[in-house]
Amino acid sequence: MNDIQAAIVFATMILGIISIFIAKREHNKTEMTMDSNNFTIRESKTINILCIIMFISGAILLYFPLIFLCTIPIISLLRWKIQIKDNQITYTPAFGKKKTFNFSYITTATQKIRHLKGTETTYIYAYHEDTFYTKPEKLFYVASIDPGFNLLVSRLENAKIPIKGRPYKTETAK
Repeated sequence: MNDIQAAIVFATMILGIISIFIAKREHNKTEMTMDSNNFTIRESKTINILCIIMFISGAILLYFPLIFLCTIPIISLLRWKIQIKDNQITYTPAFGKKKTFNFSYITTATQKIRHLKGTETTYIYAYHEDTFYTKPEKLFYVASIDPGFNLLVSRLENAKIPIKGRPYKTETAK
């Protein structure tokens, strides 16, 4: 890799770190306009743009590891979403079949916190536990950086679904 390629890769990594902070600000602004009974959770637009920039810069440089690393996130960003309409949840994963179920189907949720490069991201995983199976079925997950996260957490709390892990206080968007 020559100096120009290294500089572009380094600049792309810096853009990635900056985009995480911008996405968190975007998250609060978007959530203010959402209806709590009818909303869609998608990946942040800022992260979409970053992945596309990384893919294009990898294609320009013919740097195949960067192209390969960006292909899967771009597919995920275009396809992954969670739609909530009243009591019905429709989860569309990046790969696989679309799942539709009600809040009453969710038996438990787990909160996990990940620290990455000075930022803290909270994830909520929703599960359905059946008495016949020992391992609960993971229904979906959502990250705190995604617009609509706080609305979904408040809907889970209103549905009396226990959230394991550190108690999470829903934030009001400012």
